[in-house]
Amino acid sequence: MSSVADDLSVFDRIKKNILNLIKAVPDRVIFGSDYGNCNQKQHIQAIVGLNLETDISEKVFSISAEESFSIARKNALSL
Repeated sequence: MSSVADDLSVFDRIKKNILNLIKAVPDRVIFGSDYGNCNQKQHIQAIVGLNLETDISEKVFSISAEESFSIARKNALSL
């Protein structure tokens, strides 16, 4: 989604589809990046701007990754 979040006009056009995907399979969506030059703040704001329920946001931003990579959860993520 990197190039999409970098161009907010594109993101706005597909925002509904992204929201529907995240709500349909929240356990299979992980927020992350493998590209060092992207604007992480803008990408985070794009997802936060979807106004997801707290439990779904926690899955996207931390729980799904913790479970996928067997990482012990130390504390809850506050958004």
